[in-house]
Amino acid sequence: MPEMNTIYDSDSKIVGIFRFGVAWSRDPRVRLGEYDDTGPAGQVYDNNRNVVARFSDGLVSDLDGNQIGSFMDGQLQIGDSVVGRCIGNDGAAAAALALIFGSNTLP
Repeated sequence: MPEMNTIYDSDSKIVGIFRFGVAWSRDPRVRLGEYDDTGPAGQVYDNNRNVVARFSDGLVSDLDGNQIGSFMDGQLQIGDSVVGRCIGNDGAAAAALALIFGSNTLP
């Protein structure tokens, strides 16, 4: 079965479709970056393959160690607010927090 991860905002609108380690926005469909969860700590990359976030044990942090958000049981949180949900793997959840919900540079 192929990997397919779907990201929803808090209004249950699909905002991302992530496949095979590549993060895509939805409407408009724009490539946001990549994610890799094969190591002890996963990493999220921008489109230039620069690391923009790291994740482990449900926590996503920027490169300075500041927490961007967290994920558990499909819920995506920033601070005390649930900002969306992820039907998929940990890498997709982390990438959604770093590239969609924790970013001010959305298309």
